[in-house]
Amino acid sequence: MMNNKSSGNFGEDIVLNPNGETYNPISLNPFVTLKLICCLIGIPLNVTIAVTILRHRRLRCKPRNIFLLGITLSFLTFFIPAMIELVYRILLPIDPLCRAYVAFVGLPHGLLLFNMSLALTDRFVAINYPLWHREKMTIGLASCFIVFGSTLIAFVLKFVFIVGLATLRCEMVIVHVQLLTITVAILLVLCTALNIIVYRQTKTLLRESRIIRSSSENRARDNNSMSIHVNGGTLSQMGMEATRTLITGVTSLVVTAFLGVLFALIFLACRLVDKFECSHLNWDMGPYFKELGLIPAVYSPIVFLVRYKELRTSMVCKM
Repeated sequence: MMNNKSSGNFGEDIVLNPNGETYNPISLNPFVTLKLICCLIGIPLNVTIAVTILRHRRLRCKPRNIFLLGITLSFLTFFIPAMIELVYRILLPIDPLCRAYVAFVGLPHGLLLFNMSLALTDRFVAINYPLWHREKMTIGLASCFIVFGSTLIAFVLKFVFIVGLATLRCEMVIVHVQLLTITVAILLVLCTALNIIVYRQTKTLLRESRIIRSSSENRARDNNSMSIHVNGGTLSQMGMEATRTLITGVTSLVVTAFLGVLFALIFLACRLVDKFECSHLNWDMGPYFKELGLIPAVYSPIVFLVRYKELRTSMVCKM
């Protein structure tokens, strides 16, 4: 059994199945029904949120909602490979569809992590440098960050195909898997660190707000331009918001990226020991990790609606 096949400009190391044949990336698995349900719920839900942000001026005029739009569109990209797989397996098992699937593999996770990092960075700057953020962070600037950043992430993730290091075929090239794993792992670490930093900064803001609230009325009035004054009820709400932000962000990261990165690292490490035995690992466990991305693409928008009253109200008014 050979683990190298020539499928591009040079001999490419590709993923094989347990029989020593080329591994079909669109593998048949028992999650077809779950995938279909997630698509039926997640696509309309995310599209509705995106349309609501775009149609309501009071939503789209705020940079934080533009970053939320970027996250929502990233969630929608998770359904593209899912729909390709459903069409391939149920209706039209042709090679171009399989190649399109390979072209999208890894992109949703990379785009989601990047746009989450942008949103967290925006929140960090807004907390620590509110005046500068209010003056400099415009809708146009936020949109540029999302568009150009997402384009760069897509270029990096598909670099091996764009520059011709590998040929886009119905197979998984090892160098492509390695590039996806490294890039997503870096974005995962970055996004996790930003989650923690933003959470801690928010807690610091809460402590400072309590100190300001307990000071004399005159001093609070003098420092009004530089301070944030909230009542007890708002403080409690802000504390809960900070906690929910951290939990939601970390949970999404774990579900969409961490387990997938961990599996990819185990698979690549296994190949260093025995390339042939790793085919069974990919064949048996791969489908389970592949489906994890669709779950947060459904529940995270629901969490956004529960937490974000303004967005929820706009959606209700639209209906």
